Amino acid sequence: MTFIWKLVLIPAALSLSLLLSLACGGDGEKEPEAGVGITAVAVIMDAAGETLGTVTLTQGPQGVLVSADLRGLPP
Repeated sequence: MTFIWKLVLIPAALSLSLLLSLACGGDGEKEPEAGVGITAVAVIMDAAGETLGTVTLTQGPQGVLVSADLRGLPP
């Protein structure tokens, strides 16, 4: 093999093996974004201790979604 072919073939073989090892390196699953999908539920009570409902907070990719399910509140 000539010197020129060695200069071309060796880096090409190394590049190909690196590319193949990187392509086979994962299981293909994306990791979830940190905190996305985490929820918290707060039970809302009046001064007498009666339950009025719940408020659910859900972490999303754009911020926190607040959802309330309340009953028996004065107008």
